[in-house]
Amino acid sequence: MRVGYIKPAAATMQGLAKIDVPDLTMPIDRYSEWLTAIIDDDVVYMTNTVSNLSKSDKHRHFNGHFTTEDRETERIFHIHFKKHSRIHCQKPLILAFIYGSKKVMAAMLEHGADPLAKESNLDTILHNVASVANSYPETEPELAEMYGYFMDLLSKKQQKELLYSENELGLRPLEDAAHKGCSLLVKSIFQTPGLYLAKEKAYGMWIYQWYDITDYECFGETSRRGKSPLAFIGFISNKSAHCDNTKKLLYWNPFYHWYRIKLLANTPWLVLWGLCRFAFSLLVMVIMVEKSNLMKQGGIPEDEAELYPNATFYYCSGYTIIYLSPGRLKAAAIFTCVCATLGLAYDVGELAYVLTSGRPAFLRIQLRRGDTAISFWFHRVSQTLFLSAVLLFAAKIAINRPISVDVVSDIGRLFIIITAFASLLFFLEQLPQIGFYIIAIKRMLKDSSTSGCVVDFSDYLRSFYSMFLIMLNMLNLETIQVKNAFVLYMTHMVFIFVVSILLVNFLIAVMTDSAIRISMQKKTLLRLEKLHTVFIVESRLCWILKSYYRFMIRRMAIEQDDRIYLLNIEQIAKKK
Repeated sequence: MRVGYIKPAAATMQGLAKIDVPDLTMPIDRYSEWLTAIIDDDVVYMTNTVSNLSKSDKHRHFNGHFTTEDRETERIFHIHFKKHSRIHCQKPLILAFIYGSKKVMAAMLEHGADPLAKESNLDTILHNVASVANSYPETEPELAEMYGYFMDLLSKKQQKELLYSENELGLRPLEDAAHKGCSLLVKSIFQTPGLYLAKEKAYGMWIYQWYDITDYECFGETSRRGKSPLAFIGFISNKSAHCDNTKKLLYWNPFYHWYRIKLLANTPWLVLWGLCRFAFSLLVMVIMVEKSNLMKQGGIPEDEAELYPNATFYYCSGYTIIYLSPGRLKAAAIFTCVCATLGLAYDVGELAYVLTSGRPAFLRIQLRRGDTAISFWFHRVSQTLFLSAVLLFAAKIAINRPISVDVVSDIGRLFIIITAFASLLFFLEQLPQIGFYIIAIKRMLKDSSTSGCVVDFSDYLRSFYSMFLIMLNMLNLETIQVKNAFVLYMTHMVFIFVVSILLVNFLIAVMTDSAIRISMQKKTLLRLEKLHTVFIVESRLCWILKSYYRFMIRRMAIEQDDRIYLLNIEQIAKKK
């Protein structure tokens, strides 16, 4: 593999054995030949050089880190790595891994290079490889292949220690690769013999594989349930979701089996939750359009307008045919208040649990990314706002206080309707017929705003509002001081007609491209959305339903010697 991440600076000194640099730093201008040997997999140069080094210099060459001394060298050294702030690849062994220099990497390990060493950001060699694969997806196949070669050079003890090492986010390499959307690396790491692939046996034409998922399915102090790689895959970025490797990982038997376990365990609660939410929303709408409630507010049917000319407002007589007795209306309002209060209390309790325990980690970490945060908070905030508005609205009816008819109350009613629909989108996405279209619209909306270079188009709301004003020709020209207003008006008219046509066609082109790309990945996106949903449901329920989830995982997986395994069966001829 040859990638241009680092362009070595020209050498300024000859004879590496004579260089005296404190600590383990290796200025790149002085060690350029050493860096070139790493990149070119020149094991002959490396062997000849090492033979002339002292013990301390040899340790620096294999376990040191490249540094820079001037701005130009620093620019050359970091020109690509600064594309992603998580990449800190300065150690020789890590660079040999990234460049695919197998001979040099084996020689380094033989001469004492530490495979467990960490960079300045506490990332191990595997964490850094995942960062590179995330920023440069075209290198991931070669990096995944290098992973197998690299692990074969280590002892079982070193493999275990390396794969169980955590970075500054508290993630192991498997979890970090899933967090960064590196599907091939996830698959390669998950197949590490003796660790995640606990055992493998052949019987006739079939091979049986036991994958250990105990850390991600148990409960207790050592549980990593909140850092499950499957959960991180469910919150994968939009860029990684359209990658073919992601589709292959989702349909890979072990992960598909794991996905099915999660889906079957959480579907009953998702259905129950959705039905309760639909019933609650329907009850709220019934209270809002109940006839006696409208009459208390001064509402009169339109067909009786001539009889009551001084009515507060008029409504279509066909708008509502629902009529409840005062007692039933009050009971419905009280029940609505109780449900809204319980819902808000649960949200607050869950938030307190997350803040005090730091779980689930996958959610806390993934919310750092904008697209995931928007999707998640849109659902959670809309739900909380809906319950809060309903509580205020229903409380007045419960205490027999008529709701005033003014702009604030009208906005409140509209707000309840909008937030009710927004909170139901979370459940509508799961329906087979319409769910995909909601998912597609959500993903296409990401093409509608820029990254903030223009203030009027810096986010979703401003972009839509600015486009709306332009299309309606609502720009206030009176605030602009010009000598010839006629020229300004004519220019603006031409701009409206021409630019509107261009913008509409551009929007159609962008959305069409997004729609085609999304339709090609329909099954994958639906599976990712379901995975995303079941982990949201599980994260909200596992703290009060631990016994249920223990029962489900024991029923659908294999439990032996207090360990939990996924059993995968394949034909030997098909095993890759």
